[in-house]
Amino acid sequence: MLVGALSSNLYGVPRATNDADLVVEFEAFNLVDFCHRLGADFQLDRQMMTEGFTGSVRNVITYTPASFKIEVFRLGNDPHHLEHFSRRRRQHVSECSSEAWVATAEDVVIQKLRWARRKDLDDVVNLLAVSGGVLD
Repeated sequence: MLVGALSSNLYGVPRATNDADLVVEFEAFNLVDFCHRLGADFQLDRQMMTEGFTGSVRNVITYTPASFKIEVFRLGNDPHHLEHFSRRRRQHVSECSSEAWVATAEDVVIQKLRWARRKDLDDVVNLLAVSGGVLD
């Protein structure tokens, strides 16, 4: 599921970002095999990192020609993350000219508020300015 800045761009005022954030259910996903299928331009940092605030575990894949980071978060047992993931929906994402599973606008707002970094709070303001009238 696409999350982070790219998901907030779908519902708010788009902004540039230097990474892509994904949430993956790892029971059905082999990250090492996935990276090998991407090709030699993609490098997996096999060291898992734990986010201090949410307890999320992630790995980073780097697209080396552009130093673009893909942060792959493992779906954990956090009740909000499980609900967030269950409400995901498939929709067109213009940045990649394809369809992807994405977080709902409401869940993007909640997650951005949980992170509460300045850029996340700006994303919430921009998302509410564009889509606030249609949120549940």
